[in-house]
Amino acid sequence: MKVTRRQLRSLIGKELSLLNEDHERVPEMVQFGRSKSGNACHKVGGSLGSAGERIRAISDDQTGNMRRVLDELSSVIANLSLAISSLGGAAGDESATVHIQSTPADLKRLIKMIQKLEQ
Repeated sequence: MKVTRRQLRSLIGKELSLLNEDHERVPEMVQFGRSKSGNACHKVGGSLGSAGERIRAISDDQTGNMRRVLDELSSVIANLSLAISSLGGAAGDESATVHIQSTPADLKRLIKMIQKLEQ
């Protein structure tokens, strides 16, 4: 039996479509979370989170505006930590975007607070 190029392509296309139907597509973020790099990303997020906690502890020794600035800074760092950890797939069901959405506004507020301290 002779198989033409067109028939062969059609057969391969049908088989590939059946394979795709049988196997669920795994999102790239899930693939990354399962990889060695994803695990490393989770560890970096944890380290950043502990740095935020140390900054919050330092703020307890301060008063006034400096205390508010350090508290705000530790809050921004905590959100970034959660975002980075969730990239590694370890932050539960929430996506990285949930943790990082408020960060631009928080950073603007933090910059203004630091500028007031510098005056």
